[in-house]
Amino acid sequence: MRIKLHTIMAGPAGALLPGEHEVADDVGLALCTSGFAESLEADRPPEFPPIESAAIQPPEHAVLPKPTPARGMPGQAKRKPKGE
Repeated sequence: MRIKLHTIMAGPAGALLPGEHEVADDVGLALCTSGFAESLEADRPPEFPPIESAAIQPPEHAVLPKPTPARGMPGQAKRKPKGE
């Protein structure tokens, strides 16, 4: 697929600078769909996959237990030392 990149593309297989390039069909479709490139093939416009939309429930948040007062704080009963 012939595309015109709008930005730099880099990965394990190499890097492409902005401009015209020949890439695999699946790579070209992904770049055109995401807006990083334009298809230069007039007879073959990019095929846009259907957009999936699903309602997602927000994750539950854990509630921390109430803090307990540290030893020796005012309002807390003092413990008797062992041996008494």
